[in-house]
Amino acid sequence: MDQRESILKTALKHFAAYGYRRTTLDGVAAEVGLGTPALYYYFKNKMDLFKAVAEREGAGFLDQLEAAVGKETHPGRQLRAFCLARFRILAEKYAVLQLSERVHREIYQLSQKIQLSIHQREAALLHGIIDRGIRNGIFKPVDIPLMAALIQQTFRNLETPWAYFCGRKELEKRVDFALDILLHGLEVRG
Repeated sequence: MDQRESILKTALKHFAAYGYRRTTLDGVAAEVGLGTPALYYYFKNKMDLFKAVAEREGAGFLDQLEAAVGKETHPGRQLRAFCLARFRILAEKYAVLQLSERVHREIYQLSQKIQLSIHQREAALLHGIIDRGIRNGIFKPVDIPLMAALIQQTFRNLETPWAYFCGRKELEKRVDFALDILLHGLEVRG
């Protein structure tokens, strides 16, 4: 692992444990085995370090989502893989999510930009799945951006600790239920 990566991993631990305000460059540097001035070779200041940590975590999250979707070829299964992977990854990163809430209040503006970037890339992934489904005759024609936003919002509203830790079978059941309603509606068709 290179020095920058080591700094980012250590900084994540510190931000998660102490929040943004109480994390110090001195503490991060000491744990990595560097002097504080050496951190300035990699990062301008604590805000720059935090931004790099957040962007690294966001990119890793999205890369894992794309990998899960890429394992499936059928758009319906891709949507399911997207949703299940999203909850699994968020459960794994639960400490980061708690950090994000606390830090979000501390540095609102930067946090908003990073979250927007993640949501946009996530929406693009959903947009591609829905578009492929329509082109392949699997999904009926819909307003793709609106449907992608609906799926994102539905699963964002299910992001609570009990959803992350309800167990794999129960999570699959909940995701399948939500996708069934989103894709087929409540109405009984004859």
